[in-house]
Amino acid sequence: MEADFRVLNDAVNLTGFCTLVRSEGLKYLENGRAQFYYIIY
Repeated sequence: MEADFRVLNDAVNLTGFCTLVRSEGLKYLENGRAQFYYIIY
């Protein structure tokens, strides 16, 4: 029972962490500043 809760809790936390990392990356891609586009490419 405790193991199931831990697996489910870790899966939810991982989903939230992935969303945070992806949104931080998109913040730089979608800001309209040419120097950031140059750095990426």
